[in-house]
Amino acid sequence: MVLPQRLEADTCAIPAGGPAACGTCRTTSGRHERNARPGPLPDQGRLLAVRSKFMSDGIVPEGIPLPILRSWERSSLHGLANGTPRRRETRLTETALKELRERNEELLVSAWGEIVTLCRETQPLGGVVVLTDPNGVVLVRLGDNTFSDEAERIGLCAGGDWSEQAMGTNAIGTALSERFALSVIGAEHFCNGNTDISCSAVPIIDPCGALAGIIDLSTSVTVAHDYSLPLLKRAANEIERRLFERRYGRCEQMHLHSNPR
Repeated sequence: MVLPQRLEADTCAIPAGGPAACGTCRTTSGRHERNARPGPLPDQGRLLAVRSKFMSDGIVPEGIPLPILRSWERSSLHGLANGTPRRRETRLTETALKELRERNEELLVSAWGEIVTLCRETQPLGGVVVLTDPNGVVLVRLGDNTFSDEAERIGLCAGGDWSEQAMGTNAIGTALSERFALSVIGAEHFCNGNTDISCSAVPIIDPCGALAGIIDLSTSVTVAHDYSLPLLKRAANEIERRLFERRYGRCEQMHLHSNPR
């Protein structure tokens, strides 16, 4: 079973920086991104049946985005076919977590204000905001105490590895693999223990164009993620601006006009 590695609709006809004029683009980047779907939540029982059929027979179902299908296939290749994540095997010790945070101090300092703002803005949803390193390891989690218990149960905690290799299809790991913003809703998660949550995640790019980390919002599956990605994209843009200022704020900057004539 081989799925397309690139979506034909990934790039639209709108130039980068131009106004978004189609129903798929939600930013002015000129790139289609898989946004959280508005309206009612998808049927979770149907999703579970579709995923099982896809993995057993290789039948590509209609209505499931290609990024999710590709992620299911990768998750199976990672040895997670029984739907069991590698939580205990991959969680960092306190010492290792402290060292990881020290290596990512620039990202943590740049992101902290946005994490707090997101928590305040999404408080009615009862979820948590998560920041990871470039490999999907959680640096910090902040948010609702009630949902924090559920997050702790599934291993969505500081030092937890949420790469696809460890947890299968999930917003953090799949955003890392696909390299764009997306949401993973309920039973779209590959591992059965994660189907009670919904997550949205946006990559953070450093000033040199490398992946710096992921900013994520995770909630109960009963919470719609209609507006999660716009909030996360705004936060990611602000974090990227602060990373640039911390690294190059004292340098002379040259601004080029988009129309030099």
